[in-house]
Amino acid sequence: MPPTPRMQTTPVSRPIPDLSAETHQERVIGSLKSVIHNPRDSEEAKNSARDRLRQMGVDPDHIPSSSSHRPSQAETLRKQEEGRKSQIHQDRVEGGYKATLKNPNVSEAAKQHARDYLKKHGAL
Repeated sequence: MPPTPRMQTTPVSRPIPDLSAETHQERVIGSLKSVIHNPRDSEEAKNSARDRLRQMGVDPDHIPSSSSHRPSQAETLRKQEEGRKSQIHQDRVEGGYKATLKNPNVSEAAKQHARDYLKKHGAL
């Protein structure tokens, strides 16, 4: 039986995002800073990153943390998810207190507590 021919594969191309020169430079600087601070990178790689930063006019020995920190997409999504979960929890708590108000088996003191809570949180 003759050998089966191998399929030729080509690399998958991705669209290159349209980045401004400033954004590109920020990303390069960020990547080089991460090399310097990564304990798994070799000293040779760290020295190369320091040299490249010097060429770009950035002092590698004094790299201030960015005051204009933009959260990553994952960080933003994580915070949105936390906020969503917090809101779901709050909605359920308020729903429980509203159910308390309509339950004939609940004491008047418990109903008053529920009214106070709902008023305090703007749900009544």
